[in-house]
Amino acid sequence: MQGKNRIFLYLSVATFAAGLSVVVLAILGGHKTELIVLAALTAGLILVLAWCFNRKISRLTHTEHELELSLADFREHLDLVVRGAHAGIWDWDAKTNVVRHSNMARGILKYPDDDDQGLAGPDLWQDRILSEDLGNYQQAFRKHYAGPENTHHVEYRVRDIEGNIRWISERAASIRDDSGQIVRMAGGVSDITELVQARQELEISEQRLRNLIEGSMEGIIVHRNDKVLFANHTAASMLGYSDEELLNLTSILDIAPPATREKQAKMYERRRRGDHAAKRYTSQARRKNGEVLDIQVLSQVVKWDGENAIQAVLLDITERVRAEAALAESENRFRGLVEGSIEGVIVISEGRIVFANDAMCDMFCYTQQGIMALSSADDLLIDTEKIRVRGIRDARLRGEKVVERYETIGRRGDGSIIHFEVLSNAIIWQNEQCVQATLIDITDRKRAEENMHIAMSKAEAANLAKTEFLANMSHELRTPLNAVIGFAQFIKTEPYGKLGSSRYVEYLTNIQDSGNHLLDIISDILDLARIEAGKLVPEYSDVEMPDIIDTCVRFLEHNVSEKNIKMISTVQENLPVLEADRRMVRQILLNVLSNAVKFTSDNGEISIDVSSINDDILRIVVADNGIGMESSDIPVALEKFGQVESALKLNKGGTGLGLPLVRSMIEMHGGQIEIDSRIGQGTTVMLEFPLNRRDLQKVG
Repeated sequence: MQGKNRIFLYLSVATFAAGLSVVVLAILGGHKTELIVLAALTAGLILVLAWCFNRKISRLTHTEHELELSLADFREHLDLVVRGAHAGIWDWDAKTNVVRHSNMARGILKYPDDDDQGLAGPDLWQDRILSEDLGNYQQAFRKHYAGPENTHHVEYRVRDIEGNIRWISERAASIRDDSGQIVRMAGGVSDITELVQARQELEISEQRLRNLIEGSMEGIIVHRNDKVLFANHTAASMLGYSDEELLNLTSILDIAPPATREKQAKMYERRRRGDHAAKRYTSQARRKNGEVLDIQVLSQVVKWDGENAIQAVLLDITERVRAEAALAESENRFRGLVEGSIEGVIVISEGRIVFANDAMCDMFCYTQQGIMALSSADDLLIDTEKIRVRGIRDARLRGEKVVERYETIGRRGDGSIIHFEVLSNAIIWQNEQCVQATLIDITDRKRAEENMHIAMSKAEAANLAKTEFLANMSHELRTPLNAVIGFAQFIKTEPYGKLGSSRYVEYLTNIQDSGNHLLDIISDILDLARIEAGKLVPEYSDVEMPDIIDTCVRFLEHNVSEKNIKMISTVQENLPVLEADRRMVRQILLNVLSNAVKFTSDNGEISIDVSSINDDILRIVVADNGIGMESSDIPVALEKFGQVESALKLNKGGTGLGLPLVRSMIEMHGGQIEIDSRIGQGTTVMLEFPLNRRDLQKVG
């Protein structure tokens, strides 16, 4: 305001001076009146001009003030916008090569406000750019500087004064002169570090998603208006196309078999319009080579490039469909076989019967409806069998190793008892883990076995009674027989005079021989009966084997001499004493030697060898070169009353009790007998007794 008053004062003084000058000139020139009028007019005109100029100055001053206010407001808004956008501003004067940066620009690099010390020159900001990005930045700047474009944009990384790396987005505009040279350039820089990181994470996520899609076992196709927009490699491979071929198909309907194309087209149209359509369904697809696949489809509408599209996820179920068809055929075949079976067949799921054939119903006296209505398969069993059978069934479902075949007892619908055999295994029935059981009625067999058991028990009881009877008859049979033999021997001595004819003596000899033979047979029978009845127990004492051998050889001396048989005995020196029943050992050796003499031809040879094995076993070996027998006949010879007829047709008779009695007696001592025989070469019998009584006790 003072400035305007000063200007008005200057103009008034000038006007007065101008008027005064005119008056002076008029007086000096002699034209007083004209010059005074002119001076007055001039002064008036100057005053008017001064007044108009003053008014103009007042208006200009007011406008300047308004401009200053507007500029301050603009700067405030601009600063607010810049701070809100988190952007800094820089300005470069190409003529002076001076660069100015806003506080926000300095703040990005962590410089204090109003401190352009590190950012005064045009290259100092560039010094903060990472070397990896500097070349790209300079190339973009040079391109903009040389080219006709007045704007440019570049992204790069800088390191702030604290050493942190920041991503910067720079946008700038320039003013060029008539020659196209840049005279001024200004722009903004924004810290986009978080944006870049988010973008990188998004790229990683998208790549991960793409990898999942490409690595999926399911085919994925996105299409719009019959045009394939996207297809993963799995879909292309499934349909026999390359990735490019599938994307370039004329229509998505090209992968549908001709018979289903119209149906597929209608479904796509309903889905495109947003009408109700099945999201998950089974269908068929045609491969490039014409092969038809069974597929399961999950279809839905998705956004693709901002517009609706149809996404279809395809799963090849061809093998599954074939397997299900084969399974259905197998089940039908199984059902046909089972329905025609004479054996009962049931399928049990969670304890309930879910299938039973007609044979099963007939076996248990139920109708189909009746057996299926049972609350549990256990209702077919008697109470005492339910827990056991249920345990087997549950263990089989768990995959544990259990018996596959077992017997049990059930109760029919009419209340009668049935014995049956079960063969069970785990199966899949209508997509559930079940137990399939085949049942065989064994009631008649069990009844026969029970009858046989009763008969055998009776036979064993009768045999035991017979054995006990024979054992008890020992004294009653031996006493009169010994009397007959004794009186025959006594009469042969003729104590009361001659008998007369010599035939009487011959008859008495026959009576005595027959009596002795009969006594031997009775003794063998009675000994065997007593062994079976458990009434013959060894009476242990020290047994000298040389004495036993001498006794047996003398007893058989007459028979040996008659056949001119050479008998050789070999006894080991310092032979240990055998602890055994002396009478039984004598009878064992005598029976073996008697058989050897009986089956050895005239002028034959019999050897007896006695030795100890490691002072633990006493071994007696009796060998002859007689007629021998087949190896298959040896078990027969060891059985009671077993009669072996040799290939030489020389039946020597006998009761067949000698070797069985030998085996029974030696086994009572914890020993064993072994026989080796060859037709026409002879027989070798090996007897082994344990020398240690503790061994015998262990055997007992």
